[in-house]
Amino acid sequence: MKHTFCCKPSKNKAAKKSVFNLKKQIMTNTKTSKIIMFCFSLLWSLSSFVNLDAQSSKTVSAKAYNDAVKAVNLGKNEEALSLLDKSINANSQFDMAYILRGKYYLAVGNKEQALKDFNQAIAINSGLGEGYACLAYYYLGEKQPQLAFDNSNKAIFLNYKTANVYYYRAQARLQNADYSNAIADFTNAIDMNRLQPDFYHDRAIAKLQLNDFVGAESDLKKALEMNSKSLIYNNTYVFILVKQKEYNQALTFLSDLIEKNSDNSDLILKRADIKMLLGDVKGAETDYRNLVEKTASPLVWTSLGNSLLKQVKYKEAIDCFEKAIQADVKFAEAYLSRGIALENLGDTEGACSDWKTAAELGDNQANIFLTDCK
Repeated sequence: MKHTFCCKPSKNKAAKKSVFNLKKQIMTNTKTSKIIMFCFSLLWSLSSFVNLDAQSSKTVSAKAYNDAVKAVNLGKNEEALSLLDKSINANSQFDMAYILRGKYYLAVGNKEQALKDFNQAIAINSGLGEGYACLAYYYLGEKQPQLAFDNSNKAIFLNYKTANVYYYRAQARLQNADYSNAIADFTNAIDMNRLQPDFYHDRAIAKLQLNDFVGAESDLKKALEMNSKSLIYNNTYVFILVKQKEYNQALTFLSDLIEKNSDNSDLILKRADIKMLLGDVKGAETDYRNLVEKTASPLVWTSLGNSLLKQVKYKEAIDCFEKAIQADVKFAEAYLSRGIALENLGDTEGACSDWKTAAELGDNQANIFLTDCK
């Protein structure tokens, strides 16, 4: 975007001629003409000096800003910040310098200063669409979707219609559970930039909320074509397959993925869960046991316990549930499952106590079990 930092005033020949005639008349009619002309010339020169000084400041500011842009492109962020400070010091009304500096501060985690710079840019130029787009992005990060939505709208209203600003508004709508309109905005973003995989991935998320599994899968495949290594995309794709009950396809896909990411515990846990859905309880147990050696998370201990529960190994299962509770005393699912194991061992009182605790911790399923308790 090109910016004009100074403007030359238009010349008025008639006015100049009038001034010249006035000066001539003064010179011929009074002996003090030299003094008056000296003062007149001094004022003229002083005015020119002020204009030149203002123009010089804007030139310095513009050069520093352009150099900052080059520094950013070269990854010299600290140098860029110094140049932006110089640009703003030379011209405190340079809106785009505040925008770029705000982006820098946001990137390094100085959110407070970033917000100040974005707001200052808008205070200088209320028609600055990019300023509102930056605020939209900022508020998305702060989990304030309504403010993100409002600022996206302002940017679009001011004709700042870029792929990113539609994406920001789509994200805000997604957070507000406005899925149909989110899809429309993601589509606008994709129409403007078809090479951004996040646009396809996030549109798939919105489609999933509307149970459009076919559309979601199509979008995920497109995202994976552009970035096949993204674990986020791959995890979402597995989720889609599971939602469609395509368990074997999901298992094959996960196994191939684990070969390339053998240390990824989340992927192994998902594979074990799918094995459970397929009835391969022994295979799931093997995966869970391998995981508990790497992590003592309550989820893995509970999952291992559930696989043992399926095999009627109640005492072994209870040991796992107790380890889960030791890891996190508020892990509701462990109490729920331990209650089931205790009931199968004839300890109804212990089972009801565990289900009551699970319900108090927010597990709704526990309330169903509690109906059998006195």
